[in-house]
Amino acid sequence: MAMFAAGLAHELTNPLDAVRRYLNLAWDQAKDDPVTRDYLAKAKQGVFQAFLAMNEFVAYSQQCYQSASKIVEIHSFLKLSLNALSEYEESKAVTIQKNFHPEPLYVEDRGLLLVFHNLYKNAFQAMEGRGILTLSTWRQNGSVGISVQDTGKGIPEGIRGRIFEPFFSTKKENQGTGIGLCLSREIVERCGGELRFENVSEPDSGARFVIILPLKKIDADLKESLVPLHATPSGDLGRQGPAFEQF
Repeated sequence: MAMFAAGLAHELTNPLDAVRRYLNLAWDQAKDDPVTRDYLAKAKQGVFQAFLAMNEFVAYSQQCYQSASKIVEIHSFLKLSLNALSEYEESKAVTIQKNFHPEPLYVEDRGLLLVFHNLYKNAFQAMEGRGILTLSTWRQNGSVGISVQDTGKGIPEGIRGRIFEPFFSTKKENQGTGIGLCLSREIVERCGGELRFENVSEPDSGARFVIILPLKKIDADLKESLVPLHATPSGDLGRQGPAFEQF
């Protein structure tokens, strides 16, 4: 999947950029023709949606190819992934609550930063920039549990069975492509875990996504050798080059 994503992005980015540039030229030429401009606006929006999809594919392939398997402490990792979205406009009025297990919990990472990036971003958008994001962790037998819960409107019962389908989305056209959850589930499964949606019965509790990962037991020597985690700017997750300029 990662190889397909990288190849698809490579093959489509340049032609899409050419279409975008010519649409912008046509837009300038049609400044006195509102009907033509209306058609061009719809075309521009379609191309922008394609760029959003390519951006997510690029982020996914980067995580797969550049993120060698490593052991991470999940609480430090959750904080790191939050820092990566600290400048995201829709996160600034959101309160973060952390219900963390009291002990360090270690898991295998094969691109989890992108998973949490997607879950947080979905939550911020669902809450329209205002609400409570609750992060919880627990240990159960040989597994680590992580939940990400928001106070948005939740997911309607009729579509819950489709949310992990590629390109299925209920978001506004400029907010997503419908591949984030699909790619996130694949990354979690590559780490030996599972990603699922759970119904939330409490009122005003929004949506809750749960990740279950195998608990990694490490000895003192390995613990000392773990590479420290450093905050990564949000732009590194699907960084936009010239071909991804917005219209």
